[in-house]
Amino acid sequence: MTTYADLPPADRIRGAAARSLARLPGALKRALAREVPHEIDSLRLDPDVRAMLGAAELAGREKLGDTPLELERKRFVHETVAIEGPPERLYDVRDLTVPGPAGPLAARLYSPPPAE
Repeated sequence: MTTYADLPPADRIRGAAARSLARLPGALKRALAREVPHEIDSLRLDPDVRAMLGAAELAGREKLGDTPLELERKRFVHETVAIEGPPERLYDVRDLTVPGPAGPLAARLYSPPPAE
């Protein structure tokens, strides 16, 4: 399983750039997506997805379907992990027990870091 920590720095940077695409003004998104079709197989593409595909194409990425399926799958996993970004940092993890209808239940409490 690929984790964010496994990604090379270049993939992390590309993921951060992809996350920032959603915050771009609409006109810039449309400019990035100008070569990407509005529909694929009768399905309408989301404007953010079109902008992301357009930006990837401008960056020199091969078009979807131009590489073997196994490489496409691997690339999809890497890109998905990169776009999701680093996992939320946890401050504390505690195992505990809570009452249940048939007796005690094991539970785990995850706490975020305290606000700064």
